[in-house]
Amino acid sequence: MKSKGFTLLELLVVIVIIGVLTSLVVIGVVYAIRTSKISNTEAMIGTMKGALENYHTRWRDYPPSSLSRYRGIKGLNEFNNGNESMVASLSSKRKGGIIYQPPAQDHYQNIDADQLSKNPTKSFLVDKGPYPLMEYVDFFGYPFIYLHHNDYRNPASSITRYKFDPSGSGKTIKPVKGVGTSWAMPDKFQLISPGPDGEPGTPDDIQGF
Repeated sequence: MKSKGFTLLELLVVIVIIGVLTSLVVIGVVYAIRTSKISNTEAMIGTMKGALENYHTRWRDYPPSSLSRYRGIKGLNEFNNGNESMVASLSSKRKGGIIYQPPAQDHYQNIDADQLSKNPTKSFLVDKGPYPLMEYVDFFGYPFIYLHHNDYRNPASSITRYKFDPSGSGKTIKPVKGVGTSWAMPDKFQLISPGPDGEPGTPDDIQGF
């Protein structure tokens, strides 16, 4: 007897089943990667918080929300100033040396492509010449939001504008409220990742408090 081959319908069923299984595998992999990035970003925030506390112990204050408040530095643009101030402060070689370095070099980025004519804090990132204003980025590639507690109530526009995409026009961030009418981390700082969607102020934000 001749063996009976697959009918067209049977082949279509098999193809559909393979397609469904492949989709489930892809969804699982994407979810696992996303979950891993969230966990790693949370761990990074925890380490950065410790570094900021060490900075406070050394200097009796947290890094300002803008380098313009650090000896009156000028020439800053309107984006990512809190993060840039945090990087310059924690990477300074002054008074005891470097306090923090991210887990890998690709967590330093210059999303808004700005620089100063010289190194304002003696950061180890540049020996001489122009100082690119680097930012710490999370595991999704987005810069962290950093705000000193002195700037919660009436923050200037120059410290609330953040660019998360080099080609974007930037977004305005807002300090986060805590319980009741008080601010979250009222005497410290707010350190926030915009999360997987890169949109600040949405439910998937990853907050350091």
